[in-house]
Amino acid sequence: MNIDFYSYSGLGGRPVNEDSCIVGNGCYIVSDGLGGHDNGELASGAATRYISENFAVPDLSNEYISGLILGANEAVKQHGEGGKATLAALFTDGNIIRIDNIGDSRIYYFRGGKILFRTKDHSVCQASVDMGEMTDIDVRNSPDRSGLFKVLGDSTPLKLPKPYDLIEPINADAFLICSDGFWENIYEAEMEADLLKSASAREWLDYMLKRHFLRAQDQGDNFTAICGIISSPKTAPLYDGTPSAKPVSDIPSTIAITESAVKPSMPMHCKIIVAVCAFIAVAAVSVAVTLLAVKKSEDIPVSSPTSESQSAEDIVTTEKSTPPEESAATEVSEISGSSEPSEESTPPEVEDTSESGETSEVSETTEVYVTAEVSENVESGEPSVETTSLPEGPDSPFSPNEPDSIPPLETSLL
Repeated sequence: MNIDFYSYSGLGGRPVNEDSCIVGNGCYIVSDGLGGHDNGELASGAATRYISENFAVPDLSNEYISGLILGANEAVKQHGEGGKATLAALFTDGNIIRIDNIGDSRIYYFRGGKILFRTKDHSVCQASVDMGEMTDIDVRNSPDRSGLFKVLGDSTPLKLPKPYDLIEPINADAFLICSDGFWENIYEAEMEADLLKSASAREWLDYMLKRHFLRAQDQGDNFTAICGIISSPKTAPLYDGTPSAKPVSDIPSTIAITESAVKPSMPMHCKIIVAVCAFIAVAAVSVAVTLLAVKKSEDIPVSSPTSESQSAEDIVTTEKSTPPEESAATEVSEISGSSEPSEESTPPEVEDTSESGETSEVSETTEVYVTAEVSENVESGEPSVETTSLPEGPDSPFSPNEPDSIPPLETSLL
């Protein structure tokens, strides 16, 4: 088994790099000195040196690895000058891999381009995740992320967690060992995507570092990462339809399986810019609506209530003062084209042609259809109106029962 690896450690926004990493002699180690305590760089350095100097290949037993971690804890107490540190270590004898961690430094293990599992943090946030109070994504921005249950160099006795199961690697397996200053800016889905498009460990880490630099902007905590891609003659067995002796979900049972598809959230400064732009847009629309309303109110003419009431009174007075006879005469004169009423416009008298010689009154319900011809008197120059009675009944060409006929001038006899 061969491992192609590459490592990187950066200051971030801190004046001193308190992270430490060592690769060699079958072990890959990352230690993060706690920033809230003095001499964090001394504590992390003491832990990584002790383990790398005392690891004896090929012993991966629980007793031996547990003794190494407890020895590193004592080394931090003796040489760390009060500092404390986390630990994430991968051990291998060339055929088998073993992983261990203390604190919130993590190890991700990949198979087939996907995260097989990751180590669990010994922190307040991890306990909240286990109880369902938050998700793995919420841990990145939680104010309680710095609260750790287990660290190296603490005055209280170190109780080691349950060891993880041993891993039998196959070809193209990969791993990422990193401090919290690194994984807080790189999401799990991005780790997988960058691994799939990389041909080497260095290329894989370079892709992730670009994301980190864009988001951190040289601010925040120290960050350290070790990437490894395994080349092994052993490949994944073809699926023959029989269930596996140990399902992937059970390797190991105490490791949190991460979400494989997580969309990164928008950085805080981008959220602020978007909020300011939205506020400006809303304010501009409000001002535009207000100006439009003011302009419309200025264009509407305002009439005086006094003039309206006076006009109404004048109309009523005129209607009351005009006799009905004059009004009728005025209407007839308008028809004849003259402003003065004409004598000829008076309705003709109806004479009775019966033998009795008596004049009969026309019923109010009887309608008489009359045609009016307007002619001009040549001698007087005044227009005259001649009326002609038309036959009544269904034979009349102007019968009102026919909708297509043109109704003539209607005149009622008074």
